[in-house]
Amino acid sequence: MSESRDRYRSTRVTDADRDHAAERLRLAAGHGRLDIQELERRLDAVYVARTYGEIEPLVKDLPLDQVGEAVSYAETMEIRQTGVRIVRRGRWKVPRRVVVTGKFGATRLDFSHALIVHPDVEIALDTSWTSIRIIVPKGASVDTEQLTMSVGSLSNSAASVPQKNAPRFRITGSHTGGRVRVGYPLRFGG
Repeated sequence: MSESRDRYRSTRVTDADRDHAAERLRLAAGHGRLDIQELERRLDAVYVARTYGEIEPLVKDLPLDQVGEAVSYAETMEIRQTGVRIVRRGRWKVPRRVVVTGKFGATRLDFSHALIVHPDVEIALDTSWTSIRIIVPKGASVDTEQLTMSVGSLSNSAASVPQKNAPRFRITGSHTGGRVRVGYPLRFGG
């Protein structure tokens, strides 16, 4: 190995270098190149890496340019319901933004086993006289400050600050009548 290569591998990385590597890993997971356990293992290693030599093996088996692939699935998912119950659970790809519109029904969004490749996810509500249940993975945070509620109740048992490598959810929009409940999965069945 050349001296310049050794010097490169031993050079300290910046927070921006770590964030760039983490984004490559999240994109790779979003395209099915990494499963969720491998993504978490590599993200943990990226965020404690001190040198390029520690980051390099974590991303060397991934394409250099995934930018074109990043739009292979929608950036926004729209869920519309009127008088019905909608449930989204299990393994599904989560876009940056989920828009829920409807009335006189129920919507349950379970993110606990979903593939979340974006560090920030917005859930925009335009709902009335309906029940909303949002289940986020353990360690995730949920911000409800931009949600306008009237004639209903909001219950958020999720943290306001995420744990390391955990996604951040932001619930926005408006909800009239009915309940909005946000929290982590229950031990038996979520």
